[in-house]
Amino acid sequence: MYGGEYSLSRLLQVDSSGAQLRGGKIVNVIELLQKLSAIGKRKGARKIIYSVEESARASGLSNIDVLRYTSDELKGDEVFDAIIKLFSKQKQVFKTGTALLLDAAIALLSKGKPRSMAYKDILGADILGVLRAAENRGITGSDMFKSYSKMEAIIVRAESKMRNALIGPTITYVLAGVLSYYSVNTFYTSFSSVPNVDISAISFLRNYFVFLVSAPIILAHFIIMKYPDKVPKWQKVYKHVKSTNYLLVTKTLFDSGMSSMDALSFLRKINDKHLKLDKLKNKNDMGALTTALSYYMTPVEIALLKTSAKATEERRVISNIAEDRISEIEETVSTATGTFNKMFTLLAAWPVGIALFTFVNMINSVSRMGAGK
Repeated sequence: MYGGEYSLSRLLQVDSSGAQLRGGKIVNVIELLQKLSAIGKRKGARKIIYSVEESARASGLSNIDVLRYTSDELKGDEVFDAIIKLFSKQKQVFKTGTALLLDAAIALLSKGKPRSMAYKDILGADILGVLRAAENRGITGSDMFKSYSKMEAIIVRAESKMRNALIGPTITYVLAGVLSYYSVNTFYTSFSSVPNVDISAISFLRNYFVFLVSAPIILAHFIIMKYPDKVPKWQKVYKHVKSTNYLLVTKTLFDSGMSSMDALSFLRKINDKHLKLDKLKNKNDMGALTTALSYYMTPVEIALLKTSAKATEERRVISNIAEDRISEIEETVSTATGTFNKMFTLLAAWPVGIALFTFVNMINSVSRMGAGK
């Protein structure tokens, strides 16, 4: 989105004389190695950004200076650094790993770009949206990091547990499928040359094994990804995590002195059909915000929000609800995903069942052949 002269590869390719390296296969290889070194480093860079913003606010230093100090103290990726030295003829330092991401952000901040642009390769979409809302209102956003970062970490862990609830059973299913195919293929190879043995069933299973085994797991993943709010067990944890994140964003906006109008402006950019924003049109009050979030909230929470608007206590109530959700989220996710994990793992019985059916079928065929004699 904001590429061009500020891309990672061009920001950090500077030779010993200060001239930018241009063209050449060696430069292309180094650029590729730099990009590879930054993969998986976003989480660490995000922690640094949150810490730096808080340190800058407390110390009075600029966030650019604190970022520079931090980047200088970081060590690059040892493996990639060693490989890059093999390709670099000059005695120059190419930033790698987390430092590469930070230096790209520093370069953008030095050009006067806002935080929402400078941190685009590091921070998540939600906090970037909050930052843009704050910048549009002339708010620096430093306090947002303190309010958002600690609670965001809890939501990230919850989302990780949700992913693991799918990944773990899927790996089990794939392993069961591989072993089952090996069994089916072994039976087919062993008995295909035996006269008078009916192998039509096993032949069919062998020929269409990939489809028969892959279809259920692909369908299950498709349904969960397409309709996460309608799958039994999964919908509870999905709605809880989703609504907690929306409430956290709203709380962060309120803590920074913004209003329900800013929160609704943020939600309108999310493209979530359950927020019912098309019915609200130009309404921007607390009642509209409550209506928007009603699908993801309990009747008690909705009643509290509506009452809070009358008593002008909506900021406090939103904060309390968000904090309650955060305190409950890990238990809710662990319970729901644990149950769903077990249910999903049962799918592995399908490929195992195919192998057992093949075995029983071959035993029966051999038995009939013996009886025929």
